[in-house]
Amino acid sequence: MLSTTKLIVVALFFFTAVLSSPAHAAEPTVEELKEQLAQLQSRLDTLEKKQSASDAEVAQTVQEILRDAEKRTQLLQVSGDLTAGYDKGFFIRSSDGNFEMRPSVLFQFRNITNVITGDDDDVQNGFELRRLRPRIDGNAFSKDFTYSIVLDTSRSTGNVTLLDAWAQYRFQPMWAVKFGQFRNSWVHEGDTPDANQLTVERSLVDSILAGSQTDRVQGVSLIYGGVDATPIRLEATFDDGANSKNTDFQDTNTSYGASLRGEYKLAGKWADYRDFSARSTKQDLLVFGAGADWSEGSDGNPNILRTTVDIQYETATRWNFYAALNGNVIEDAGESSFDWGGLVQGGYAIDQRWEPFVRYDVVVLDDNAGGDDAFNEFTVGVGYYLGPNGSYGSRAKITVDMLYLPDGAPSNQTGVGVLASDDAEFVFRTQLQLIL
Repeated sequence: MLSTTKLIVVALFFFTAVLSSPAHAAEPTVEELKEQLAQLQSRLDTLEKKQSASDAEVAQTVQEILRDAEKRTQLLQVSGDLTAGYDKGFFIRSSDGNFEMRPSVLFQFRNITNVITGDDDDVQNGFELRRLRPRIDGNAFSKDFTYSIVLDTSRSTGNVTLLDAWAQYRFQPMWAVKFGQFRNSWVHEGDTPDANQLTVERSLVDSILAGSQTDRVQGVSLIYGGVDATPIRLEATFDDGANSKNTDFQDTNTSYGASLRGEYKLAGKWADYRDFSARSTKQDLLVFGAGADWSEGSDGNPNILRTTVDIQYETATRWNFYAALNGNVIEDAGESSFDWGGLVQGGYAIDQRWEPFVRYDVVVLDDNAGGDDAFNEFTVGVGYYLGPNGSYGSRAKITVDMLYLPDGAPSNQTGVGVLASDDAEFVFRTQLQLIL
C-alpha cells in the first residue's frame, strides 16, 4: 500500500490533470501517467534517504555528546583511562602516568600578639598572611622525572617571587640527581615542609642558626636512598652558597657552597619522617640524622660552617619526639667564633583531631669577648585538624601556641613573631592553614 505522503502526491497529480484544459493539451495516456508516477516515486525515495541520513548524523552527534558528558562527570575516579581528578589534591595525568601535574596553594593566615615586658614594654598585635604559595608538582616524560615549581608572596608588599624551581631524575632505583633552585638538605627541621610542622612556626634555632639562614640555593645534588627498600638516605649538594635564590652566575654574598645530609632509619617508614606528627603513624619510627653546610663568603662576607645532629622518634600509640643540636663556626676577617643551639620537642595525638605539643630551644651566641649570650624559648600549644574525624590532616588545620622568651631575642625574627629585646617576651600565635 502507498504511504500517506505518496497518496497525497498522486491525488495532486490527478487533480492537476483534471483541471487542465482539453483545448490546450491532450489527456495523458496510461503509460505516460505510469512514467510520471515512477518519477515521483524516485524523488520521494531520494528525499526519504536524505532524511534517514540526516537523522543518523543527529543521533551520532547526540551519542558523542552524551559519552563526553559521562566522561566529564567521572573526574573523581582514579583508575582506568581517566586523566584528571582528585586524589589527595587535584591532578591532571596522562593515561600511562608518564605525565602528571598537581596544582595547589599553601595558605597560612595568622594572628600574632607580641608582648615585651620590662624597660622595653611594648605590645604588638595584628594579622598577617604568613605564606601564600601557589605551586605545581608532578612528573614529565617518565614517573622517574619529577619536578616542582613554587611561587612565594611577600608578607609586606604582596610581590610574587620564585621560591622553588627544580627537577629530579631517578636514574637508578636508589640514585637520583636534582638540579635547579631548592632548599638544600642539611638540617631536618628546615627540610620538613612548612605545612608539616607541629608548631605554628619553626624554632628560634632554625631562624638564627640553621635552615632559615641557608634558605634556598641554586645548584645540583646527588641523592641516594630515601625509599623503604633501604634504611639509608644521603644527599650531597654543590651550590652557589647560602640563600642564593634568584641570583645570576655572579658572586653575591657567597662564592660557592656545599652541603651534606645523612639519615639512618632503624624502624618505620620514610613517609612518616616527612612531618613531626604521629597522628597517622602505624608503626614505630626511629631515624638518626646529621648534616653540614659550608658557604664560602665573598666581598668581605664571612665563611660559615653550619652543622647539626638530630633524632626523630614516633610511636604507633601517637607519641612524637624530636631533638637536635646545632653548631656554627664563623670565620670573619681572620677571627673565628662559635654559635650553637639545641631543641627538644614532643607531642601526643589525643585522637585524630587534637594534638598538643611542647618545645624548648636555646640559642647561644659567641660575643667574641670571652662570654656567651643565651636566648631561651619555651613553646606550648595544640593543633586541631579539620574535617570528619580530622580526615583533612595538614590540608586543613588550626594551630594555637604561646612562646615565652625569658631573655628576649638577639634580633627581629618576624617570621616566627619574635622581636629584638633584652627583656622577657611573650608571643601568642593562632594560625589557619589550608592546602587548596
